[in-house]
Amino acid sequence: MATDNSTENFNDIINKFIELDIKFHKDEYKLYFTEDFETKCKIRYRFRIIEKNLNSDSNIPLYIIFGLSNTSICNNFKIIINNIDKIKKKYNKIIIIILSSIDTSLKNLYDNYIQFYQYQTEEIQNYMNIKNLVDVKKLYIISDMFKNEISYSYYKVIENINKLNNYIKYDLMGVSFGGGIAVFISQISLIELDKLFLISPGITEGLKNINKNQKIILLWCIQDTKIPYKPIGIKLENELYDLSLKNKFISIDLTIKNPLIDIENELNVHCLHDEIFDYLD
Repeated sequence: MATDNSTENFNDIINKFIELDIKFHKDEYKLYFTEDFETKCKIRYRFRIIEKNLNSDSNIPLYIIFGLSNTSICNNFKIIINNIDKIKKKYNKIIIIILSSIDTSLKNLYDNYIQFYQYQTEEIQNYMNIKNLVDVKKLYIISDMFKNEISYSYYKVIENINKLNNYIKYDLMGVSFGGGIAVFISQISLIELDKLFLISPGITEGLKNINKNQKIILLWCIQDTKIPYKPIGIKLENELYDLSLKNKFISIDLTIKNPLIDIENELNVHCLHDEIFDYLD
């Protein structure tokens, strides 16, 4: 297990998670850091892993990738615990993967990547040539490079855990930023990915290469303003329908009607929702 200066803060966050998990005991969790990764511009990062054993007879894990803020992570975890009885009917383990920057703040990880590559004209031109891109702003090309590089690291973490546990199949759930990462992983996974759950995904490019053999469940809250359903969610729905996924694609357009829920607070809207857990089977 790797350690760094953020370990103490990480443990504080995890303790808040576990306090919410009133149905289970702390010894059902395994908390650790992965090995270090490094971007092409030499910025180091790693992943924080939360594994929760569900003591079921299944040999299928559910991997979950959230957005990037600690507040949203805590909020999403609470929703998972509220639906734990549904989850344990299908899965033997929940595995949450959280991106953690080492050399800089998480917010600056992407900004530093951009700043480095803005002036690497030869690298950008080579990338454009490989992708057959013409007259595309450098910023978008760099963003694509960052997305692919970080996404592949997420996939390597999943691949290693699958091998260690002899998993031959898994499901993947991505929320916000994590939804975009999940789309990328679904295209390159060598182990069978049965179901892909996308909740208001933040990056949706590359859908034309998506694996059409897997089931895709897309949930979008219509009141979401952080990544708005109109036009982004509608566009994604139409693209998935156009891919001829037939009965393998389910779209859930959610409207929050409970007057006790503050829909002006994005933490209540741009997040996991209980309804997604009705589609696990």
